[in-house]
Amino acid sequence: MRKIHYISGLPRSGSTLLTNILLQNPKFQTTATSSLLEFMLQVRDNWTKLEGHTAHPDGQDKWEVIKSIMQTYHKTDKEVIFDKNRGWSNHIEFIEKVTTEPVRIIACVRNLEEICTSFEKLYRKNRASGEIHGEFSNPNENN
Repeated sequence: MRKIHYISGLPRSGSTLLTNILLQNPKFQTTATSSLLEFMLQVRDNWTKLEGHTAHPDGQDKWEVIKSIMQTYHKTDKEVIFDKNRGWSNHIEFIEKVTTEPVRIIACVRNLEEICTSFEKLYRKNRASGEIHGEFSNPNENN
């Protein structure tokens, strides 16, 4: 069974730098922001809405299906996977239920003032070129 580690943190807190450093080890696979968590939560939250699961509730085990999604989501032969998603820290109990083991999350931390300054620099840089990133775009703003 592959080992999955979880990376979380505020934007601009260093998680991308961390994943790039981890990628230098040939045994490690890291992700950009992953959708694994959202995918597993969708299965959990919509399981009973599917007709086959209401008609035959004992046909499949929801938690075994979610566990298999976790184990097969990343297409890699690497021994260790680092999955990055800001939501991991909000779903510790869910992860523990799926993995049946205590969860540890690598939480990237940076001074909030430095995060805001980094966003401001990025915004100013991109605004000058007209390439406003989705995090900064405001559909009501006139450029």
